[in-house]
Amino acid sequence: MTPWIYWGSGAVALLCLVTMVGMALAAIRRLRELQRTEQLPTLKAEQQARTLARSILAAHEFTQIQRHGYLDIPSTLYPTQRRYRLPLAHGMIEIWEQDHLIEYVCLIPEAPLAAFDEILALRILILADEQAFLARATHFPERPTTQVGQRASGEVRYATEHR
Repeated sequence: MTPWIYWGSGAVALLCLVTMVGMALAAIRRLRELQRTEQLPTLKAEQQARTLARSILAAHEFTQIQRHGYLDIPSTLYPTQRRYRLPLAHGMIEIWEQDHLIEYVCLIPEAPLAAFDEILALRILILADEQAFLARATHFPERPTTQVGQRASGEVRYATEHR
């Protein structure tokens, strides 16, 4: 065989390799674009919920969420004794009485909500009808430790006896 034939077959192999690498890079770029576009609605919903919360909540309430990751709502039934601590990160709601944690409650929405939307909905429910909130919520005397499921948002649900 002549050197031209060896060179020609090497060039074809190199051209094939470059084409395959180019196709792989294009597929990776497309996959990343799809991931970004699927996350955009979620990010937009979170941004809109945050803007809504900023317009509805008092300045000290919004600041509390920003600094501590939760919002304390005073009880309307026991105003001097009880407060509900609503976490921003979709979790268990803590009930505090006179600076002592007395129990956890869980009230999961029918459909996943943006974190700020969930805090606003719980705040409205507690302030409007605290008894209905307590009746609907699942009560836990201590933080549950047995995992039983997971929401679309990634939050883990726990099981323990209903009180």
